[in-house]
Amino acid sequence: AAMEWCTCIVGTCGCSWYGMVQHFAAHLHPPHWKAMATLEGHGDLYREEYLRGGIPVDTSIKNERTFSGGYMEELYTMVERYPLFNEYWQGKMARFEENTIPAYMTACYSAHCHGHGDFDAYQRTAAKDKWLRVQNTQEWVDLYHEDSNDDLRRFFDYFLKGMENGWRETPPVRLAVFDFEGEDTLGRPEEEFPPARRRLVPYYLNAGEGALVPCLPEQTSVGAYDSQSDELLSFVLEVTQEMETTGYFKAKLWVEADEYDDMDLFVRVTQLAADGS
Repeated sequence: AAMEWCTCIVGTCGCSWYGMVQHFAAHLHPPHWKAMATLEGHGDLYREEYLRGGIPVDTSIKNERTFSGGYMEELYTMVERYPLFNEYWQGKMARFEENTIPAYMTACYSAHCHGHGDFDAYQRTAAKDKWLRVQNTQEWVDLYHEDSNDDLRRFFDYFLKGMENGWRETPPVRLAVFDFEGEDTLGRPEEEFPPARRRLVPYYLNAGEGALVPCLPEQTSVGAYDSQSDELLSFVLEVTQEMETTGYFKAKLWVEADEYDDMDLFVRVTQLAADGS
């Protein structure tokens, strides 16, 4: 902003790591920073990347480093030193509640370390002017797509150049809804995420039948597997009419590990065709 050629109005744009660093810097409120675009980022190195759900990454690779305050940190070493959340990992969280810079964010369902983090960043960011666009490809594909660039350019034209281009009429949230038997819905306008009109529907695990069912089973049953093998437990929900799942899943489980007092638990939801593919 101090350069002669600068209008003293600064915007930033970046994907993945270059989106994340904006989240981490925005609470400093540089006076000339007028707009930011965080494309596929997140703001929590502990929960979203290095110890997802409290489960450490493989630390056998020793070259994972990041830069901070003139020093270079070995993140994998810190994972081994501090496997539980503490003040160190608190310092690796963006201060979203102090971020007030107008923000343009993108999210997708395919990036393992960005998906949840993108939605979390949008919900927690204190900026009054914020937009979220969910896309149906992949972060680098979307980054260079002509339509994506045109959309982003309108955002920056409005906030950096003061152009009255109708950007204010852009819905705060634009969702992508996947349809594996038809055509994906893109840009569906919403006022918030998750949509306020969503319905939370409970299902129950029936271990005896390997099913996910809408009513609490009458009989108690147990499912087990050998964690040292490729075995897993599956519970199938047969969908007989059109269903849309938008928002967050929550799982409440009763588990135990024979002869152990701790375990790492991985839970995922997979959509299957009728033939199992």
